[in-house]
Amino acid sequence: MLSDKRESSMKKEIVVVIIITITLVLTLLTGCFERTPTEIVLENRYEGFGFSLNYSNDMVLEEQGFVNTLPDEDSGILFGDIEYTNTNTYHILKISWIYFGPLEGALGTLEEILESSIDAGFLLIDTEAAEVTKEDIQESTIEGYKLYYQPYIFDAEDVILYGILGVWYCNENQRIYSLNVGYSEENVMQVFQDYINSFNSYENE
Repeated sequence: MLSDKRESSMKKEIVVVIIITITLVLTLLTGCFERTPTEIVLENRYEGFGFSLNYSNDMVLEEQGFVNTLPDEDSGILFGDIEYTNTNTYHILKISWIYFGPLEGALGTLEEILESSIDAGFLLIDTEAAEVTKEDIQESTIEGYKLYYQPYIFDAEDVILYGILGVWYCNENQRIYSLNVGYSEENVMQVFQDYINSFNSYENE
């Protein structure tokens, strides 16, 4: 009789363990299929080299040289990236600037200059390490200036990034800016727009 009770108790414990295990597995699977995208919050403010913009509070920015060894008023690159290990997502920001001079007397129209600048911007993307699929060039504005931007997909073996590369000419300081935003989520357009809305340029002194 005692043996029967013990056997019955053991069966109940086994059933409870099985139920708990199944529940955990289902919870993990649900988390995988319904992963909440990481929200990119632009709370920090960068200011230098004639412009300013907001950037993610989780990001550390690095100033790099472009034409010259070090960044200066004539050219430079601002770069930052984040890996969110809890959601296995990535976010990159790269903005470059170069002094172009007045448009009067320039070879080509503004539209041709912006299209060439987009082509040049893609040269800064490591296309050998991944397959890059470009969409059509689209048009918008930033600070009242004409903005050309081109969405793309950066498909490497271990990561897929949805990116947007935008370029514009600023009359105030006669520079060409290039903004490249990459994100593991497909809603990269919203992140790109947040950066665009926060951007301010200043006239060269």
